[in-house]
Amino acid sequence: MALRPLRLARMTQIPNLAGAKRCLENSDFDLIISALELRDGDGMELFEKAKDRGIPVIMASGGFGQDISLKILAYERARIIEKPLETDVLTPMVESLMKLSPSETSASGRAELLNSLRPEQLQEIEATTSPHPFEDQAIIGEAAIWKAALAQIAQVADTRAEVLLLGESGTGKELVAKAVHSMSPRAGQAFVAVNCAAIPANLLESELFGHIKGAFTGAIGNRTGRFKEADRGTIFLDEIGELPLDLQAKLLRVLQEKRFTPVGADKEIYVDFRVVAATNIALKASVAAGSFREDLFHRLYVFPVLLPPLRQRRVDIPILATHFLAEANAEFRRRVDGFSAQVLAAMSANNWPGNVRQLENTVRRLVI
Repeated sequence: MALRPLRLARMTQIPNLAGAKRCLENSDFDLIISALELRDGDGMELFEKAKDRGIPVIMASGGFGQDISLKILAYERARIIEKPLETDVLTPMVESLMKLSPSETSASGRAELLNSLRPEQLQEIEATTSPHPFEDQAIIGEAAIWKAALAQIAQVADTRAEVLLLGESGTGKELVAKAVHSMSPRAGQAFVAVNCAAIPANLLESELFGHIKGAFTGAIGNRTGRFKEADRGTIFLDEIGELPLDLQAKLLRVLQEKRFTPVGADKEIYVDFRVVAATNIALKASVAAGSFREDLFHRLYVFPVLLPPLRQRRVDIPILATHFLAEANAEFRRRVDGFSAQVLAAMSANNWPGNVRQLENTVRRLVI
């Protein structure tokens, strides 16, 4: 964003890092306001460019780690602000960095400044959304029930909200989780997947939160946990319904405070992450049975999305089968031309209890 004191001749909104760098090369700006997490990269890259040119900069984030905060504030013409942005906090920062006196911004001047910060006054430089947002993730299908689920995903992807993916095994939950990440401002950071059912219960806490050397027998060195690996990115907790009750309590606190203590350590660390969770079991029933914490359920149930089983989207079976055929041909160096009408009819009539994963593996086996 660019501000000009009192004149405020132009205010520019740029949706990504690449566009911001191009604008900096071609135009002069009085002030830059940037998120720390950008769709296509790290906001610190933009910060460094602003610093090199001596441009005042305000960096915004849902949470700043200590190292990042110190690095930003070492530049005397920089400020940090927590999201969501509040104009009563942001405006004094702008005034200070622009060296505006109270007389300059009183009454009409302050009103002009506040109005310039409203999104509807911003000039769009580039389109912020793609007409085919799932194209890069190879998430395909034409069934109305499938498109409705994808519309929900597109709606929530660029927020900080937790997403809970519900559905049977094999419906594509991890693929959709990756799409949420890649369509979010965190796309340039890590996507860390954890299968809660595949890790032994006695190792899961260390796997998630890390440990220090000597924390337990066999801990011969420090270990960075998955949450730390996901700092400023997205962590995908698959099969969240299988998480032991004692770890559910710890996870709830981590989700609320974004802080945790590695096993054996005595110092908390702060991590900025977004959670996408998934389960193929009925969590409400688990809550009623006492095997899943009700408070954690409500914390995760911010934005639930149900991914339909393949038998409810039969129109997509030939589309998916053809897609998997092309992939299998390329991987196994085969030249299978296609499916006969009889095979496609049989595929479309099948219930596919293993859903899309079963269909994919069946096509691979047929190609081999």
